[in-house]
Amino acid sequence: MENNWYEDENLWKNFEPILFNENRIKNTPPEVDKIITLLNIKESSKILDLCCGIGRHSLEFGRRVFM
Repeated sequence: MENNWYEDENLWKNFEPILFNENRIKNTPPEVDKIITLLNIKESSKILDLCCGIGRHSLEFGRRVFM
């Protein structure tokens, strides 16, 4: 029987306090500010999200009208 990690509810229960931590969500806008500054990203830039989380940075970039 094949065991797919993404079907294991315990995985999500264990990571939920880390991934959806209120402090992480709150710190997203300043983190994006730092990313923009460090990488000198212009408003016309396109940004690729490599899907390694819940999308908090992608959503913040989207709120700021990045593509």
